[in-house]
Amino acid sequence: MNQRRKWLGLFVVMLVVSMISSVVSPAVWANGELENIEQETSSITLTVVGDPARGTILPGTSVPVQSTDTAFTVLLKALGNKVEYMGSGSSVYVQAIDGLAEFDRGSLSGWMYQVNGQFPPVSAGAYKVKPGDQVAWLYTCDGGADVGLPMFSNIEFSSPSKTIVKNNLRFSESNSNMMIASVKESEQISKIEENRSVVITQSNLESGSLSWKESMEKAKQHILKKDSHTDWEVVGLVGSGASAPSSYLQSRYEEVQNKQANYRKATDLERMVLGIVAAGGNPEDVGGYNLIEKIYNHGNITMTGNNGVIFGLIALDSKSYPIPSEAKWTREKLIDYLLQQQNGDGGWALSTGKSDVDITAMALTALAPYRDQKRVEESGQKALRWLSQVQNENGGFESWGVEASESASQVIIALSSWKVDPQSSLFTKKGHHVLGNLLSHQQGDGGFAHTKQIPSSDGMATEQALQAIVAYQYYLEGRGLLYQFPKSTTPPKPTEPQPKPNPTPQPQPNPKPLPKPKPITPNPRPYPTVVQPKYPVQQPSPQMVFQPTSLKPNILSDASTTETTDEVIHTPKEIDEYNRISLRAKIVPKTAFWTPSITPLWWKQPSIWLIGVGSLLFVLAILYYLIPIWRRKGQI
Repeated sequence: MNQRRKWLGLFVVMLVVSMISSVVSPAVWANGELENIEQETSSITLTVVGDPARGTILPGTSVPVQSTDTAFTVLLKALGNKVEYMGSGSSVYVQAIDGLAEFDRGSLSGWMYQVNGQFPPVSAGAYKVKPGDQVAWLYTCDGGADVGLPMFSNIEFSSPSKTIVKNNLRFSESNSNMMIASVKESEQISKIEENRSVVITQSNLESGSLSWKESMEKAKQHILKKDSHTDWEVVGLVGSGASAPSSYLQSRYEEVQNKQANYRKATDLERMVLGIVAAGGNPEDVGGYNLIEKIYNHGNITMTGNNGVIFGLIALDSKSYPIPSEAKWTREKLIDYLLQQQNGDGGWALSTGKSDVDITAMALTALAPYRDQKRVEESGQKALRWLSQVQNENGGFESWGVEASESASQVIIALSSWKVDPQSSLFTKKGHHVLGNLLSHQQGDGGFAHTKQIPSSDGMATEQALQAIVAYQYYLEGRGLLYQFPKSTTPPKPTEPQPKPNPTPQPQPNPKPLPKPKPITPNPRPYPTVVQPKYPVQQPSPQMVFQPTSLKPNILSDASTTETTDEVIHTPKEIDEYNRISLRAKIVPKTAFWTPSITPLWWKQPSIWLIGVGSLLFVLAILYYLIPIWRRKGQI
């Protein structure tokens, strides 16, 4: 009996130890393999929610992360080829998830991402996630308003100060006589009033006639270091005096052949035409395809809102291409459409709603060649006054609630197109002009930051800044408009393929497709509730997105059955570098949207099973010990 009691006591002790260890064990079984607690906590929770018709595409799912993972790479890890995207790094743009694509629900519909209830003001490819983050990819049908993106109302602005500009330096009135910096003897200073002093500040000198040239050179060198280039980068490089990269035209010809010149979005065609023309190519004969004809006969040029019309007009005017009178979109129709879309305050919106700085500036750029028409001139002057009114005191501009360098760039391009000095008094507030504001965003490596709050070079911000400085140089030197190029009698052709000259090019009925490049995506591993995709990603070629200040986080539009009102502020930025719409907005309160975390079912927890089995064995052991005693005492 004593021997049996000893073994029974040892057995009970072992059971207790095993039960305790199951609770505090440094390892648990998950998904069929042993993972450390440290590894479990190095994960984020990912949720993907589509439009009301689709609902939740991916419920809260745990995805392990490394220090280099971003809000974009975790999406790829979980859904793999179900994600269609373009670009990389800070210029990545998600076009579709699980077949639900941008613009499927209107011109303001698309994908946005959220981290811990907030909308980060950077691209998903640039936002590094941390263990424990709650990441949500959301499909908006109303420019972000339906998924919690904060709407920003207009603010009041002070009247501009009196400023005189001479030789690219600004001179303002001051109440005291003090010289902040010296002036070269050759500089001429205009008299403001009799017996008044002229004050020249250091900031004025820094944004004088030399700094913008230095800034342009640094930005150009920054872009030239890249291995591949967007259409907008090519426009800026050629305008700044550099040659188009040798591989650029070839890559565009191959893309057109692969797609057989079928582009859902007109803006894809339009930015490509500008890049090809800048590089010296002929968009009327790209392997037998006429991209100019594709633009003026596009069936849905307004799908991307006013951007499709704006850049359609700009592309057609890049070399004054002839448009037949029977075309779906003649120049007159494009101009009429833009003038009809102008808001009462003088600005333009992406689609409908409150005026946006970027869209207004781009509309001005498109209309600049037609200012000899009275109606266009009046419309332009009204828009210029509105831009002056909404300028910030530091010389910058806000779009969708965020002051970004891209907004300043678009305004400078517009002003230069309308022969208005960006350093003029109309666009100088409290001693700060828009050109100086843009230059203040340049980083040490030559690139430009999207916002000063995130002081790192951004691809889209840099390419737009380079274009803006080139446009300003054209204005100073009287060289015309940024997007208008001289006609060339012998445009260069790429070495491969060698399209034969054709005076009346016709689309090839069955062009030989070139192999599509395979997108580089992480090797996805199975995660709970995730079904691995069975179809390949549709990999479009790099497209620049001209954000009207980039949504560098994605956006979309009202469903066709939804009626829009003037109360809705639509997302600002359709980026035409990769033709996307992306939202860069201020942080939204955490209560605006929350991502559910994962709580595994109790019966799937290994520790619960160990505790249960251990408890049962413990009870059986006690009974095994007590039953003989109860029998001897006659209790059973």
